[in-house]
Amino acid sequence: MSKFNPLPRGIRLKHFRWWQDTKPPHTMRGQHRKLKRKIDLEKYPPHSDKLLRHCLKLADEWDQLEEARSNGRTLQDEIDRYRNDPRQWGDRLGHRSRKDWEGVFHYLQPLWAISLTEFTRPDLLTLVEKTADKRGFKLANSVGTVLFALFNYAHDRGRLQENPLATRLPRIARPKHLPDANPPWSPQTRAIFFAEAPMHMRAPLLLCLFTGIGIGDVLKLRRDAIVNGQIQIERSKTGNAVSIPMPPIVLKALESQPDHNFLTLLVNSKGQPWATGFNASFQRLRNRLAAEGRIPKNTTAYGLRHTAGMALRELGYDLQTVAEFLGQSTAQMAAYYSRHADLTAKMEPVVVNLWDRLERDFEQKLSNPTEKVSNS
Repeated sequence: MSKFNPLPRGIRLKHFRWWQDTKPPHTMRGQHRKLKRKIDLEKYPPHSDKLLRHCLKLADEWDQLEEARSNGRTLQDEIDRYRNDPRQWGDRLGHRSRKDWEGVFHYLQPLWAISLTEFTRPDLLTLVEKTADKRGFKLANSVGTVLFALFNYAHDRGRLQENPLATRLPRIARPKHLPDANPPWSPQTRAIFFAEAPMHMRAPLLLCLFTGIGIGDVLKLRRDAIVNGQIQIERSKTGNAVSIPMPPIVLKALESQPDHNFLTLLVNSKGQPWATGFNASFQRLRNRLAAEGRIPKNTTAYGLRHTAGMALRELGYDLQTVAEFLGQSTAQMAAYYSRHADLTAKMEPVVVNLWDRLERDFEQKLSNPTEKVSNS
């Protein structure tokens, strides 16, 4: 490889690289090293004004990118601004969502130093699709959601003139061959699992089932979350506050826990808070029962939240009521406008019916919990 300068005599530009292959056909090549942009010397002949104009255009593009970086217009700068804006980071996102977004920020770290103006829509679509291939569709769609928010945040505040994400990127479809991630538990699965589960594990699972609270929120519950027989909680994902009456079967399970003096409501078999270890304990029991063919192998603790929602729909409750019970932000905007409403009176008949439905399943299945099920 031999070097040469194809620009007109006496002109040299920074960041350009020129060379000629030493082997036939001795092709002449060029590249802007910073932009990593190749230069076609057949289209732009050496020593021509056409080549000079093209190189000056690339040099000007690089100068603009450098200026953008010096003015704080990189992806990292926009992430920092978004994090520090309480209207976006604190009010719009719940604790769990902020944690998920931090994971996306970390995944995007190799791109932090790039100016927002360097990204094109095809570049961003390729990024999302490659993420789906390497890390799965969930992370890919999260990346698309986060980038959509960041680019529109910058554009709306005048830091980005041309917005490549004025409309959302297409979502990556969930592969059809994948089993349901958190399927609802059938009455048979519930009867078998609760019959086998030790009491210190049964209490958090019963809370999930009869209140629709996710296992992550359940394990963080404090003792003072129970007031006058009602459990009061703010959803970590949405930040929505929910107050739900406690059914007798859950109160009985809580009373059967090991004695402890911790602030947390639930403890493990050693009387210690469930800081870690619940998932491992759950998976050991689940894997044993699945290996015996007694429950599906994709049974998850979070599936109990889906079970509660499914049971309510089967009882005829509308999506708005189910959303309020589960503490979700939607059924459309109605949930947003009623987020400060006291739903205690509305929840009481809902929970009574839910208790009746689920306890009836228990009575029917606990007497014969040994029937095997298919893992398909």
